[in-house]
Amino acid sequence: MITLPGFMLGFASAAVAVLNDLNTGLGLLDIARRYLTGASATIAGPEWQGSLLRFDELLEERNAAILVLLSLIGPQLAGLLLFPKESRLRLLWSAALLNLVFAISYNVTDRFTFFLPGVAMLSIIGMIQLRRFLPHNVTRSTLLNLSVLSSPTVVLLAYSLYANGVIHFPEHKEKLPYRDDIRYFMVPYLRDRSAEQFVRAYEQVVPNGALIIADWTPMGAMRSGQAIGLLGGRRLAMCDDNVAIRAALNSNGVYLPRLSYCGTLTQNYRLEEQSAGYSLQAN
Repeated sequence: MITLPGFMLGFASAAVAVLNDLNTGLGLLDIARRYLTGASATIAGPEWQGSLLRFDELLEERNAAILVLLSLIGPQLAGLLLFPKESRLRLLWSAALLNLVFAISYNVTDRFTFFLPGVAMLSIIGMIQLRRFLPHNVTRSTLLNLSVLSSPTVVLLAYSLYANGVIHFPEHKEKLPYRDDIRYFMVPYLRDRSAEQFVRAYEQVVPNGALIIADWTPMGAMRSGQAIGLLGGRRLAMCDDNVAIRAALNSNGVYLPRLSYCGTLTQNYRLEEQSAGYSLQAN
């Protein structure tokens, strides 16, 4: 009763864009794919729908999948295993289970971050279920309090094992300056200013008036930086944008924060390593 009106209301906000896509000649299947995945028909960017429900990659990407399962240790595990009787809790449990299936099969390195809502929902269900199943005595209160401490204990234990080389965490294929992969993977919910630190440092590398070509990850940080007054006078372009690179080389230079998704530029230009990223030089 709630889902259908909600879907209709959500679709109404996109109806104008869907009609516009129909008028430009896009097929219904392509429009449906773009509507459901958020892929843009006009702007090049990451389209991750090919990574959805990749259970066939779980063994190869087991390190990333194990992090998802580690986040279940605590009262949230009881919330997952003890199926609730109340209809409202069942709805919450179903949403959390769907979130778990999505997160563990989403073939990206940081899939565990997508399971944070599920962890929160299962923790709520778990505490409710444990209060019902445990006997009403002092032991129950002790066990409930200890269950809350289980998750941070697991985090500290996992980090200790990593620091001693016993286990290995997944890493990004190409590092970004100031991004601490281990902190990102261990405590993604804590405040992280690494993007701002990167932009402030990069501002010292790239001269005023230069062209910066980047993929979407550093681009998001740099555009946010420009919104607060950083990187003033620098022009930003995506890797696939049609920009006059040679003209920019003869002006104030062309810079790349990293090579990911911009590797084709190295075929026609020479790279000069900077303290952060690279600068392009004519061959």
